Amino acid sequence: MLYAFRRGKNPTENLTAFWPAFWLAIVLVATKAFYLEWLAADPPGDLASFVSGLAAISYSDVCYAGAVGVFHRLVLVFRRTPRLRLAGHAFFCMIYLLSAVFGVVNLVVFGFFLTPLTYPLLCLSSALKSFVTSIAPFLTFSLLFTALASLVAVTQLAALSHALTSAVSPLSGRILRVTLLVLAVAWSTGGRREFFHGWNHRIDRRVAENAHTTFLASALKAAIGEAPMALADPVLEPDRDDFLTAAERGAAPAKTGLLKKASLKTGLPFRHGRIRNVILLVMESVSARWLELYGSPYKATPSLTEEAQHALVFGNFYSPAGRSSDALAALLLSVQPRMSWRDVTTDFPQLPGTSLADVLKERGYRTGFVTSSDLSWANWSGFLADRGFETIRQGSDLDCTEPLSSWGVEDRCMIDGMLRWIGEDGAKPFFLMGWTVQTHHPYEPTPGRPLTDFFGDKRPTDDYDLGRYLNALAETDRQLGRLFLTLRQRGLDGDTLVVIVGDHGEAFGEPHEGYGHGTALYEENVHVPMILWSPRLFPHGGRSPIIGSHVDINQTITDVLGMPPAGSWQGRSLFDPARRPRAYFFVANDEYQVGVREEGWKYILDATNGSEELYDLRTDPNEQANRAADRPEICKRLRQHLAARAEADRRLFSPPSGPPASL
Repeated sequence: MLYAFRRGKNPTENLTAFWPAFWLAIVLVATKAFYLEWLAADPPGDLASFVSGLAAISYSDVCYAGAVGVFHRLVLVFRRTPRLRLAGHAFFCMIYLLSAVFGVVNLVVFGFFLTPLTYPLLCLSSALKSFVTSIAPFLTFSLLFTALASLVAVTQLAALSHALTSAVSPLSGRILRVTLLVLAVAWSTGGRREFFHGWNHRIDRRVAENAHTTFLASALKAAIGEAPMALADPVLEPDRDDFLTAAERGAAPAKTGLLKKASLKTGLPFRHGRIRNVILLVMESVSARWLELYGSPYKATPSLTEEAQHALVFGNFYSPAGRSSDALAALLLSVQPRMSWRDVTTDFPQLPGTSLADVLKERGYRTGFVTSSDLSWANWSGFLADRGFETIRQGSDLDCTEPLSSWGVEDRCMIDGMLRWIGEDGAKPFFLMGWTVQTHHPYEPTPGRPLTDFFGDKRPTDDYDLGRYLNALAETDRQLGRLFLTLRQRGLDGDTLVVIVGDHGEAFGEPHEGYGHGTALYEENVHVPMILWSPRLFPHGGRSPIIGSHVDINQTITDVLGMPPAGSWQGRSLFDPARRPRAYFFVANDEYQVGVREEGWKYILDATNGSEELYDLRTDPNEQANRAADRPEICKRLRQHLAARAEADRRLFSPPSGPPASL
């Protein structure tokens, strides 16, 4: 590229646009190849799949490099104005270099957020310094080397290519350029076809976007419209209290005077050592929306409805994220999960923290974990190791002949395994954690059991998947009924607390268009059931309007047991009168969204496109009327809460104590 500046008396005679554009395309394709090989959650298994996948995710990059080359070539047409021509050439040389580096940086950003870098996402941190700090831990030696190599490729290889083609006959050089141009067109055409015939259904489909045009489009949209929302900076001191650990809250009054020590006895008159055993049962992909207890029109969970007469039902409980791995980390360690789409169980299996099993094991409890799923997924087995569980049993360890789906066996087998484990030793108190799987997509019903039609004449948007889901949920509910019955038969109902909670929600196209989980923050996505079952503690049942989330469960359980919490836990007991009425959540699939529920208000900030949503759940439980435009003061205040959430994320997940930070 710089070679042309040194040739002949007139430095503008040998300028070229073809080779810089060609090598920029090569660099961008190579960057996507790096992603496909090293960063993709589901990389191709063979060479043919790799090549077709690479074409699918890089065709837009080749088009971008070609477009830059075309505009560059147009500038070089002006031969009568050498200075303008030279200045234009220098400008495009800078564009090539910046484009190469931006392609590498965006690769890092995408690997964390699962979305290309946009102007609103950049503004989320409120300052470039914060953004640089956030992505700095990702810049490994290999990526820095790749960035440097991209500069060398676009500069030196472009110059060398131009020199070599200039040394041969003009016809040979022209044939070579035409051949490469045809190959580029074929690559782009085939890649686009491949994307729309398979790749666009993947979770990381947005990697196929050209990062440069995505960012420029978002910046242009911000320039001609309203400025994108940014999290408040600096963080308000009182908001930090939501993310202090139990140990930090104990020291807070002496240091900051912001936090009054919680009185754990107030509001909990039944804490007299009566509860001896604890079962924490997590229902896979179960939103509160689909339970009769929470107003569902579908009668799929009669056992839970019946047992609610002996339980405290929390009506405003939330999953902090849309993925099971985040739920596992939050439930086990009572910490807000890392705000990334990547599985913390895979990336950071040794995440520091104390689990509830650790706490109870030290006090002489038997501890166990039983699930009908396969723990090899996302390295759950590695994450659960050394977390205080004496026994860990997965689907393949249970008495089932074969898996019901690729996710695991029937939930019936899990309940069998739990009951068998409970009966192995009656001398010690026990803590048992169970995790169902049958309600996970593809919602496989129990073999041999006829399907129930829950809809009649009123067919929902997705009656096929929702019908299968409700039948799977009904089967899980039947097995829960068997668990409660057996506890009564064994005389354990008087001293056993059963905690039932959903790991995240599940959407079926109503009242919003989304499906599945992990893509949005509406109630069907993050509002989950939370039930404390104990006939002794709640002989007549009850309802609680308290707002809480997964991080609060450990402290709630130790509160009921009359034990102090672990110092590393961020959550608060749901019976703590000092807790604030808030819950936080995020998703990072398709678009990066963060949200908070406070009292009746629910706020969602889409950091990918800079939009915001505000709903009054007291009058609009289906979130149909966005109030953000007419209540800006509430939006601002809730963004300040999210600013504290982002700061806490950086503090907890920053080296050297933990994994890379997020914005």
